[in-house]
Amino acid sequence: MNQPQKIFFALLLVGLSSLCLAQKATHNSAITALGDSLLKQRKYDEAYTFFSSHAVSASPALKGSFLLKAGSALLYGRKYAEALLYFRLAKDQAESLGDDKLLSQALINMGVCYTYLGQLAEGVHHYKQALPILSR
Repeated sequence: MNQPQKIFFALLLVGLSSLCLAQKATHNSAITALGDSLLKQRKYDEAYTFFSSHAVSASPALKGSFLLKAGSALLYGRKYAEALLYFRLAKDQAESLGDDKLLSQALINMGVCYTYLGQLAEGVHHYKQALPILSR
């Protein structure tokens, strides 16, 4: 293979890689939008099922977001104890990724769940944990 052919194939590979990444981002955006539309329609059980099932096969970065959204669907559906499980998983995922935004959202939502469950001290504890992260 001569030099111009090598350059052509190298550029072709770069172009195809970029196209694949763009398609994956569009796919992830479509998944998120579909689940969000279920939340907006107040179809909380469907949204929970949708996000929790997609979290299983999602990339590590997207998994935390899907776990948080699954927990939010349970929270909106007033299933506070179940929501806590998903917010804990999202918190763990955020800590492993170093994702402060996801971590603060998980902690705040955990605080909300504990507050609704009547465990005010535990709720306040989680709100206080989120404050320094929010100010970073």
